[in-house]
Amino acid sequence: MYKVLNEENDKERELHEKTRALILESNEIEVETKGGSYNFIDWDDMSSGSYSSGYIPFWGTTWAVMSDYNSIANNHCGATAATNISLYYAKRGYTNLKNNNSIYDTFVDLHGRIGNGPAMMIAPDLKDYVSDQGYTMKSSSVSSFSGLKTATLNDRLCGVILTVAINNWHWVVSTGWREYDSGNCYIRCVNGWEDSANNFFLWKTSNVWSLTQYYMQ
Repeated sequence: MYKVLNEENDKERELHEKTRALILESNEIEVETKGGSYNFIDWDDMSSGSYSSGYIPFWGTTWAVMSDYNSIANNHCGATAATNISLYYAKRGYTNLKNNNSIYDTFVDLHGRIGNGPAMMIAPDLKDYVSDQGYTMKSSSVSSFSGLKTATLNDRLCGVILTVAINNWHWVVSTGWREYDSGNCYIRCVNGWEDSANNFFLWKTSNVWSLTQYYMQ
């Protein structure tokens, strides 16, 4: 037994956090290969244990998929997430957010604003796009799993940056949550690699870099 292993190493943690921030600021390439270290879990592969859950009314939404734009963009998970946020609200009655009634045109417009990744922020460009389409969008930071549950209850999806290593991070869009009686919590999401709102990611504070809810006014 080594007592030192149970002690918090604040200096090591501070060094790690500074290193991660510096690498993100230096435009390190995003790793955007489906699966891999992100370990997204499909609905059918989730545990059958007892759980509670919630989700936004996303039915009828066709989601943008990153591979459809590889010829015109790269490392474009941020622009894809912004597109999917727009498509969700377009289906909820803000029809102009689906530019020319085209997913492709919507992505092209938003990618022109956000650009290729890594993109640390999408909110300002997404709000400008929404404004140009004749609407007003608001956003606010969410800092906990409880906050994600509240956003979902209010039919607000969230843009989420997931990270599993210093230079390995990816934008997804939350569509809900699942919390098992055993204690494991999951974000239900559109992962950007397929037209599905039924992928899950295990919630860990170390793996959720940022989470922002978006809503229309």
